[in-house]
Order: sequence, then C-alpha cells, then structure tokens
Amino acid sequence: MTVFSARRLPIAAMALLVGLGAIGHVYAEVRGADISRTSGQLWYFCYSYSVVWWVETDRRAKGVTAPFEYSAFMFFGWPLLAPYYLFKCRRWRGLALGLGLILLSYVPYVAALAVYYVLDQ
Repeated sequence: MTVFSARRLPIAAMALLVGLGAIGHVYAEVRGADISRTSGQLWYFCYSYSVVWWVETDRRAKGVTAPFEYSAFMFFGWPLLAPYYLFKCRRWRGLALGLGLILLSYVPYVAALAVYYVLDQ
C-alpha cells in the first residue's frame, strides 16, 4: 500500500484543507482582517466535499450499500450523517471518529482565536 492510496487520499486532502484553513484564519487575524463570508462558505463546502469523498471511499471499500442520493444527503448533512454512518460501521470507535470530524472542522477558528488571545496580551 503506497502513501497516497485511494483510501488515504481523501484523508490527506482533508488534513491539507484544515491546515490551509488554519493558516488563512491565523494570517487574517495577525493582519487584523476578517475572513469574508464567501471564503468561509467556500472552505466549508470544500470540507464537506472532502468528508463525503472519504465516506464514499470507505463505504465502497467496506461494501456498504446506499441509495443513489446518499452522497448528496451526506454533503448537506454530514455533521449528523457522518457520525451515524461511522457508528453503524465501526460502533463506538466510529462515533468518536465522527465527532472528531466535527471538531476538526473547527480547527481554523480555534487557531485564529488562540492567536487573537496571544496577540491581545
């Protein structure tokens, strides 16, 4: 298995996206600017897409069947559906992983908040 296998690529993309989002939010905070609403929405849509990509890759690897619209439902409702899917497939470990996905989406905001309080001192 290579480093960037088909199952690991969505996770790497999600990590890269969160890292870039954190850098962008921190940079904006250092400069005293705000992230535009459109940029925030774009980041959220990209993160939602990466979650759906990962769930679809995992679902196909595990052989879990789903209706045609499953990806669209997951895109719009991933904070509820991803933890449910992961709990269904992996039980309590999956639920913890799903909650980790939700917490991971807040990393850029928490990084900017930490820089705000460090610079405020």
